[in-house]
Amino acid sequence: MRIQLMLLGIYCLCLTSCNQKQATEALFNDNDLSGWTNVLNSPDTWRVAEESIHSSGTPTSFLRSDDHYENFILSFELNKQAEADSGSVIIHSDALPAPGKPLPRGILINGSAQTSQHALLPVNGAKITPSQETGAGSNAKAADPQEWDSYRIESRDGKITLTVNGKTLSEGTAAVPRKGYISLVSGGSEARFRNIQIAVLPSSNPGPEETATVDEGFVSLYNGTNLSGWDLKPGHRGHWTAQDWVIDYDGKSEERDKSLWTTKDYRDFVLMADVRFTREPTLEMMPVVLPSGDNAQNEDGSNKLVEGSYAGDTGIYLRGNSKSQVNMGNRPVGSGEIYGYRADKSLPAEIRAAAVPKVNADNPPGEWNRFIITMEGDRVTIILNDQLVIDDAQLPGIPETGPIALQDDHADNNTFQFANLFIKELD
Repeated sequence: MRIQLMLLGIYCLCLTSCNQKQATEALFNDNDLSGWTNVLNSPDTWRVAEESIHSSGTPTSFLRSDDHYENFILSFELNKQAEADSGSVIIHSDALPAPGKPLPRGILINGSAQTSQHALLPVNGAKITPSQETGAGSNAKAADPQEWDSYRIESRDGKITLTVNGKTLSEGTAAVPRKGYISLVSGGSEARFRNIQIAVLPSSNPGPEETATVDEGFVSLYNGTNLSGWDLKPGHRGHWTAQDWVIDYDGKSEERDKSLWTTKDYRDFVLMADVRFTREPTLEMMPVVLPSGDNAQNEDGSNKLVEGSYAGDTGIYLRGNSKSQVNMGNRPVGSGEIYGYRADKSLPAEIRAAAVPKVNADNPPGEWNRFIITMEGDRVTIILNDQLVIDDAQLPGIPETGPIALQDDHADNNTFQFANLFIKELD
């Protein structure tokens, strides 16, 4: 009887092992980047060589799995040449970068073989409760930078365990999100990944609040390396510049039209754009705009002014049309204003009023602001920092199609940056 039970136990162990082996799949086929998305579409950041995925380290960006994963055992080998973010992995990541950041929300697996320090770090709004941290000062490996380190990451119902070279270094619980993409990070130095395998474990059906955002078909308008796809005229050079994951403008373009235009025309779309002003704000007197679109007046008929902290002005032109500019700047009226329509007194009252932001949703000067602009037909809706500021405003006479521009208002000290420019064209 004992022998029979022993044989049954051995059989069960073998069956379990076989099932686990069958459930393991390769996330990298050793030949190309099938199954992965180069989110920033940077041309030279990610390549395949010697049966491994190579990251150049620049620009700061990430390579995202095509599929969402919840509970799993992820294993891979990593070779990184320096202590930098390159070679990190973000699990349960969102599809796109967080506002004002080059990387997405998720749980960062931060490892340095050179110092044997490892951690599970919630980044860009993610959460995790540390339950064990043995990485700092551990002797998981006194690694040669030319050698490969073996990583094993187990995620079960929000509990994450990190093992490097056979030694458990970090654990955490209550991770949010606990379902999302697997993202490889490029961030400052070369790194290589190989033998990327995943065993998918049974789901426990996380809710929407525990699930990362999904890919909705957005495509990057800026590759982090150069201004390909933008009409960089001779007078723009050295002023509109690619600086890692941001487009920087110093306010000094020598072109008559100082704005930077896409080379492609767009009809209906959803546009994401992060923007911030980089000069020191000053106290300025600025007009008060009424919900009707009119300027508030003093008793003597002059425009009512209030003092505020002002750091400059920019905007986005829609469909090649300056009148349909989405205005951006720390004014009392708030960013998102469609000034060309708001101030046009020949238009019906309801059209002018709809071009006035419903709320001032701007972050303070110097901080990043995220705009989501939806253009369909002659209607535009704008969400700023997760708040609805323009709701289905009609723009009579706007062209059916045209390029998009990052606007310069011709002020000498007007300096700003754009980042995370992604567009989804609508049918």
